Amino acid sequence: MNFFEEASLRLKQELGFSQDKEIAEVLGLSPRAWAGRKDRSVFPEKELLALTARRPELKLDVNYILKGQRTGDKVAAMLAKLAQRQREVRGTRSIEEFATLVGSSVLEWAQIEAGEKRPSSDLMMRVVNAHPDLDPMWVMGDERQKVEGELSPMEVVLISNYRNASAEGQEALRHLAAFYGSHA
Repeated sequence: MNFFEEASLRLKQELGFSQDKEIAEVLGLSPRAWAGRKDRSVFPEKELLALTARRPELKLDVNYILKGQRTGDKVAAMLAKLAQRQREVRGTRSIEEFATLVGSSVLEWAQIEAGEKRPSSDLMMRVVNAHPDLDPMWVMGDERQKVEGELSPMEVVLISNYRNASAEGQEALRHLAAFYGSHA
């Protein structure tokens, strides 16, 4: 089975459809256009994204449709990894002691370590600043190698956030950086 067939089956599953013509119609394609894409094995990704924007009530999981991986599963795995990393950062200190050190409530930190809550970027910066000996990217759960050179912990965090952002987020960050860089 090729990508087109797999993605089509997942889209049918998400929408509860069984026929190609139903999929074509909801994507704004004629049955003939759908068949042509099927023959060329070119899945209509742009039309799918337009559908999700136009019909948010459908709650389509684009990541699942295109890649076969549920977004919730990916988020849960990321939170579990981040939770484990934060337990390692805390080490042998009590949750109360660590929460005080980084300016968090005990409840909030317990939720973070349990993988129930994602820490805010402000809190993560406080954790990074409280541990200057640790690689900030590692603290945040990133497996990428640290950017070499004379970067401050804040610069490393910015680069990590840029790398983890969506394509649209990265574009917005580039525009902001260009704007503020030219007004320095």
